[in-house]
Amino acid sequence: MTGALSQTQAEGIAASVAARQNDAMLRRGWLGGAVATVRARLWLVALVTVVALLVAITWLRTTDYRYAAELHVAPAPTSAREASSLGALTSLATLTGATLEAIPVTPFRLYAEGIYTREVAIRLAGDAALMQKVFAREWDARSRQWHDPGGFGNDLARGLYRLLGVPVPDWTPPDAARLQAWINANVALEQTAKTPIATIRLADTDRAFAIAFLTRLHVTVDAWLRERTLARTADNIAYLNQRLPTVTLADHRQALFATLSDQQQRQMMARNPAAYAAEPFGIATAGITPASPRQLPTLVVAVALGLFFGVILALALPHRRRAN
Repeated sequence: MTGALSQTQAEGIAASVAARQNDAMLRRGWLGGAVATVRARLWLVALVTVVALLVAITWLRTTDYRYAAELHVAPAPTSAREASSLGALTSLATLTGATLEAIPVTPFRLYAEGIYTREVAIRLAGDAALMQKVFAREWDARSRQWHDPGGFGNDLARGLYRLLGVPVPDWTPPDAARLQAWINANVALEQTAKTPIATIRLADTDRAFAIAFLTRLHVTVDAWLRERTLARTADNIAYLNQRLPTVTLADHRQALFATLSDQQQRQMMARNPAAYAAEPFGIATAGITPASPRQLPTLVVAVALGLFFGVILALALPHRRRAN
C-alpha cells in the first residue's frame, strides 16, 4: 500500500515537473519569438523613435520658453515690532473677556495671505497695461479691444466640458476675478521654518514682465495692508478717546491708556514711508536661461517613448504570410 502510494506521488511530482518545464519552454518560446520579431523589425522601432525625436525637437523650437523670476521678502521692522508688542492688546482683551485668538496676526502673515486676495487683484486690475500683458492672447492691439481667443484647443475643451455636463461660463473680458485666479495659478510663495525670509516666484515667457510683476505685486500688497492699518488704528483711536472720559476704574483707564498708546505707535509706524509689512531682501531677479521646458529631459523622454511605442507597434503588426 505504501509502495503504491509512493509510486502515485512520484508520478504526480513527475507530471508537475513536466508541466512546469513545458510552461517554461512556452514562455521562453514566446519571449524568443517576441525578441526575434523586434529584431526583424528594428527599422520600425528606429523609425518611430526618430519620429518621436523630431516631434520633440519641433516642439522645443516652437514652444514658448518660460523664465523663473523670484523676489525674496523679509518681515519689515514694523511687522517684527507688532509681533512682540501685543502686551497692551492682551490687557484689553483680558478686561473685555475676549480670547487671544481675536488679536490680529502680524502684518507679515497678512502679507503672505494678501498676495492671493481679491482686494489686491482689484488694485492690480486697474492697470490697463498690466492686464493687457497678463492676458495678451485676449487683447487686440489694433482695435484696442478684448476678444474671445477661441482656438481649436479652447473650443475642444469647452465641448468636452459640455459633453460631461460641466458648467462652462461664457467668455468675459479679463477683470479682477480672472486676475486673482491667474495669480493663484502662477504665483507661488515659499516659506520655511528655518528662515524668516519668504520667496515669491513667477514663471513667464517674458523675463522683464515677470520681474516687474513681482515688484508691483509686492508694492501693492504692502500698500494695501498699510491702508488697512491706518484705517483701523484711526477708528480704534477715535473709539478709545471717546471711551476714556466715561471710564472711572483705575485699572480700566490704565489698560485703555496703554492700548491708546499702542494704537498711536502703530499708526505712526504705518505712516512711515518705509516698508510696512514686508521689505524686499534684494531686488526681483530672473534666470538668464529658461526654467521650462528643459531640453535634455524632453529629448530623453521622447527617445524612451519612441522606443516603447516602436516595440509595441513591431509586436502588434501582423506577420505577412509567404505565398507558396
